[in-house]
Amino acid sequence: MRLGAPLLPVLLALAPLPVQAQTLMENKLTVSMKEEALKELSLDEALDRFGAAREHEEFDLRPEMVEFRTDLPEFFTAEEIAAGVRIREYTWPLDSQINRTIWFADRGKGWRYLHHKDWDKNLEF
Repeated sequence: MRLGAPLLPVLLALAPLPVQAQTLMENKLTVSMKEEALKELSLDEALDRFGAAREHEEFDLRPEMVEFRTDLPEFFTAEEIAAGVRIREYTWPLDSQINRTIWFADRGKGWRYLHHKDWDKNLEF
């Protein structure tokens, strides 16, 4: 059977939604949450909204971080990093293949969103 142009819209409609449009009922984590809304989250709000994280860690920010965390120093000045910045990292599953890690920093207003990454669960860091 030859797939002609009339079938293309049907096939596209059946294709899986992009990660941003999928919703995971587990942990109440909605991937379609707009990035701007995500950036407004406090740690407490994230835990209330998404449920308990699958993994979490707290660490000191350094000028050079391991590859998964390489973007984090860009959000601070060298002076802030030298003075000491604590970061809290929380990871939730988005679906059976993708995790979302959100980093939070305390900049005097409590633990607030800093950055996030969606990543394939099969990746090794």
